[in-house]
Amino acid sequence: MNITGVCNRSLVAGTFAAAFIAAGAAAQGSDECSGATALASDTPAAFNTTSATPSAGAVDDALCADTFLNWLPTQQDVWFKYTASESGLLEVNTCQSGSYDTSVVVYSGSCGSPTAIACNGDGAGLSGCQTYYSRITDIAMTAGQTVFIRIGGYDGEVGSGQVVAIFAATSSSCLGATGACNDAHLGLGCNDAACCQAVCNFNPLCCDVGWDQSCVTSAIEQCGYYFCPVVQGAPTNNCATSPITCPGSADSEFNFNTAAATMDGPDHPGAACQSGSEIIDHDIWYKIVPANNGSLKVSTCGSVTYDNKLAVYNLGTDPAAFDYNELAEALVGCNDDGTNCNTTGTPQTPYASELTVTVVAGRTYLIRLGSFATGETGTGTMRVTVPQACVLPSGGAEGENCGSDSNDGCNASGGFANINIGETIRGNFWADQDTRDTDFYQFQVTAPTQVTVDVKSSSLATVLLLKGDLTVPDCGGVQVLGTGSGTCPTSASSCLSPGLYYAFVAITGFTGAPCAAGLVNEYSIALSGTPATCPITLSGGFDGTATQPGVCAAPGPDSYSTSTAAAGGGLVACAAAPAFPNCSGGGTGANSFAKVIPAGQMSGEISCLDLGVFCVARDQNAAGTACATYISDIALPAKVGIYADLDGGTPRFKTADGGADGGDLELIEQVDVLVPGGAYVATLNYPQPVCVSDYATKNLVVIMDCPDMIVGQPGVPAASGYSLRAGGGTVAGQDSGTYVRLSCADAAAQYVLAESLGATFTAQWIVRANGTDVASCNAPACPGDFNNDGVRNGSDLTVMLSSWGTPSGDVNSDGTTNGQDLTILLSGWGACPTG
Repeated sequence: MNITGVCNRSLVAGTFAAAFIAAGAAAQGSDECSGATALASDTPAAFNTTSATPSAGAVDDALCADTFLNWLPTQQDVWFKYTASESGLLEVNTCQSGSYDTSVVVYSGSCGSPTAIACNGDGAGLSGCQTYYSRITDIAMTAGQTVFIRIGGYDGEVGSGQVVAIFAATSSSCLGATGACNDAHLGLGCNDAACCQAVCNFNPLCCDVGWDQSCVTSAIEQCGYYFCPVVQGAPTNNCATSPITCPGSADSEFNFNTAAATMDGPDHPGAACQSGSEIIDHDIWYKIVPANNGSLKVSTCGSVTYDNKLAVYNLGTDPAAFDYNELAEALVGCNDDGTNCNTTGTPQTPYASELTVTVVAGRTYLIRLGSFATGETGTGTMRVTVPQACVLPSGGAEGENCGSDSNDGCNASGGFANINIGETIRGNFWADQDTRDTDFYQFQVTAPTQVTVDVKSSSLATVLLLKGDLTVPDCGGVQVLGTGSGTCPTSASSCLSPGLYYAFVAITGFTGAPCAAGLVNEYSIALSGTPATCPITLSGGFDGTATQPGVCAAPGPDSYSTSTAAAGGGLVACAAAPAFPNCSGGGTGANSFAKVIPAGQMSGEISCLDLGVFCVARDQNAAGTACATYISDIALPAKVGIYADLDGGTPRFKTADGGADGGDLELIEQVDVLVPGGAYVATLNYPQPVCVSDYATKNLVVIMDCPDMIVGQPGVPAASGYSLRAGGGTVAGQDSGTYVRLSCADAAAQYVLAESLGATFTAQWIVRANGTDVASCNAPACPGDFNNDGVRNGSDLTVMLSSWGTPSGDVNSDGTTNGQDLTILLSGWGACPTG
């Protein structure tokens, strides 16, 4: 999510990954264009920009917009060059696992008069690379031509890596051709050099004589160009280019029959549609231009005879100019089997589809309906539910004119407006030319409260609940406590302890709603709250500049660290999604992590726990092919429990999904917590010390239960890439500064007690307990008052004498009733102390 008023790559100030480079390393690759290092084809060359200097010559991303080039004027860079021995196509990439986030610009001409011909920030299509590598393909070169390759980094990053130039000889007819590959024409070759060469390899006449229909057919087959065959009897909406129009302001439904339909839409990876099939066969098409922003729902639940699939594509604001060869990249969402969504007939099967996507008013969307399996067709009814107009309630005035920034918070002067719980305010915002208005509202919470902020607007809005310092530049001092979901209203909610907080409101995009644009500039914000018991926010995390360790607020004289005792072991279990999520899957399956504190090590009160945590988010690159790990900008929920191991053996559970609900473990204390983002040792400060003296002879087990974030938690979007896991030191017996997530115990998700479980489990979870080893923190306030009447008298003496020699009358915790206990009773004879 993005708090800023400028369109940028990520809210997060820094990534979790960093390049480790030896001090004083020499630059590899030339520091200036004039001495550019020559590259040989298919031969990787090392480079290092750490000690390089910035070269003259401004760089912009006009040739590679939306690839995150982000080249600063102070960017340190190195230079290479490549000379072609014949006509062909050149690829340049910086793919190398462990390297840094590179940016690359390629120039033709000379060092004295260079002309930028290509650039790239984040590339796609390669495997085994760092998360953000650069890749430029299909650079057309003639024999003897030299190009210059300038390597820098994203937003000033430097590091080491490798660059490789890959050259493929290509017919001269494919270089500089102007005719389209999917249209017959009299010229030689076509304007996509890679496709042209593939076709001419198959049929040389296409490059030697002319690009006729046979060349077009080959291009469609070999290069994936859009093509919809003309078939007699096919539905009128058989092709994506001839869809049936749905009304944009009213719900509608359409009867259909796909028996004579063909397939002209692209395949999609099964994971994108939660499907076991990549195709959508025998597809038909519909078109809609929504009148309002919001949620568009398409459904065949209970109204289709066969296993169907649905997909929605965004053609943008100028559908006439849309290139149907790019349909795959225009996918908004797709669905194979909807939830509780059955087909008709007998027997009914759960293979009908339902899809809900967020749409923007005025844009054109294609709806595609087809089948799961090749050759399957059927009949049915498709229902389309459009977003409704958003009606704003009355309220007080924001007090900021459109175009001013009096309450832009940490994006400007630190200013804010005020709002009270129970109040509604009418405001205005705008977004234009990659800049937007951001409005901050301050409010105060005087008691633990579940606070909800609701924003209504005709624009798609982003809503956040925040805590922190608005005067820190670029919002580096702000922590996100809750994020918005929904369309009208867009809502964010969080359980807040007493203190000052902020509600954030902005248009989700960065353009399309300039001042004086009408209803899209208007919004209402309403704040409500109900009394609640709030989770404890762990101490520590990212403070806007660096990740800080937690601090124990009331340390006792005694402590125990499990990370220094191999015998303590690490107890690990995973459930639904044990693998670290990728961006297409998102989220994290439920996980539990545990550590044993041996009997007698902490036998009194525990005032705080230090816990290794790994709280991060995953962010997808512009091409949708790679992900990076970032410090989470949301404090993620978890539960932390202290249990007693009743029999001292391997801890046992009834289930392996994080529930310590049986076996030999007895719950002593469990609390809900929020974990701030970062990879660090966090601290849980208990409001009241946890008494464990009744279990002095038992092992204690500390367990952190992480919920399933694929389904979403309060304040955490479902399947959004957020992940919370235990963090452990990589060096046994030490609290290493490097933390790694713990892996599953085994494929069956069973709990296993061990420090090392083969190659997949090489870290230990850091857990430290701090408190006071007292004889009995559960000792009665008035020893000897057995009947709890507030007075030590003859009734209590009778109980003691009748219990002589047994534990029943023991008041000094030595296990028996004797003369020492009698002395205590008589010395306190009379009324029990109060206060």
